[in-house]
Amino acid sequence: LDRLLAAGQRKKQPLALIMADVDHIKRVNDTSGHERGDAVLKEVAARLKKTCREMDVVGRWGGEEFLIILPDTHEADALIVADRFRAVVAGTAIRLAEHDPINVTISLGVRCVEPMDMKGTETREADRNRLLKEADDALYKAKDDGRNRVCQWDATTPSHRKK
Repeated sequence: LDRLLAAGQRKKQPLALIMADVDHIKRVNDTSGHERGDAVLKEVAARLKKTCREMDVVGRWGGEEFLIILPDTHEADALIVADRFRAVVAGTAIRLAEHDPINVTISLGVRCVEPMDMKGTETREADRNRLLKEADDALYKAKDDGRNRVCQWDATTPSHRKK
């Protein structure tokens, strides 16, 4: 992330950060076991990666959250891609061996980063942490608004988590 943020600033190219969270994964863990919940997370990750461009990055951020980095991506395109992620996960039930299919959805928060968003007065680490928190705030807005949706961060997005 640091490398891609620095490259975007240097080349004056935008970057999109997307935080994605698997909705109600606790329900899968509680009813079907953590092994099956882990298999669901792996399938969601595979679907996200398959939907990305080669230059994009998908990684598990923690628990049931994923961080997706889209270099050289403007806001309008990032929102389209985020909704594509949402649709590709929700569109087909996940089938695991002999078990019944599981329908899952994801909520996504988008924070588009323009070169000017890197304040320069802060350290790169502080910039990164602020941008990640803003993407996370947008994710929690999507969850608060009903899940299985995309929300983008803007200055009016409420902060849902403390650092």
